[in-house]
Amino acid sequence: MTMAGWPKPRRRVNPKFRDSVRACGFPLWRLARDLGYVHYPKFSTLVNARVIPDTPTKVGRLCQIADAVGFDKNALFLPERRV
Repeated sequence: MTMAGWPKPRRRVNPKFRDSVRACGFPLWRLARDLGYVHYPKFSTLVNARVIPDTPTKVGRLCQIADAVGFDKNALFLPERRV
């Protein structure tokens, strides 16, 4: 079996991030649209995820959302080891 078929390492998302997004004061559909999400369900799935694949794309998208709502990017992930 090749390494390409193995699951990617995962990172735990801080639950305070989700709370911060919900409390940002903007309609979430508008925030998603302004950040370039064509499909709101993909935005919602990412915001509500407890664990994400540790890929540059997923981490970058979460950082983009964190910037938009004023959440500290250094607190985005829990300090636990990757799963």
